[in-house]
Amino acid sequence: MKKMFGFLLVASSLLLSSAAQAQQFRAKADIPFDFVIANHAYKAGSYDIKKLAPGSQLLTVYSEDGNAKETIVSSQPCAEQSWAKSTKLVFRRVGSTYFLYQVWVEGRQFGSQFRTPKMQTELAQNGTKSEDVIVAAVLVK
Repeated sequence: MKKMFGFLLVASSLLLSSAAQAQQFRAKADIPFDFVIANHAYKAGSYDIKKLAPGSQLLTVYSEDGNAKETIVSSQPCAEQSWAKSTKLVFRRVGSTYFLYQVWVEGRQFGSQFRTPKMQTELAQNGTKSEDVIVAAVLVK
């Protein structure tokens, strides 16, 4: 019985640690327009977005071409009924302003979603039309 309990304890810890590692990611994308994430403005350019730690909802955003300092932004989990077919960034364009809305990683059912900035809410309340814009990203291992 003790051997079985020890085996189950080791097996469950291995499964949990591999699941936590699977949640971590680093994605690179060339974003061709200026954009906003949670009240932070960014210039168009090449960006790295990665999860700060396994299981965390904090993401770091880093500009490869020096357009912005590395910043940490908070996200919340989001889910789809099917697994993501590609790594991508989903932006909400409201008028001429782009807001990063979600980050999806290929092969995962759960993504990261950002809170709606006050500016986006105000634009929407003024009747400004919005549409989703998808930018492909590359998963870096």
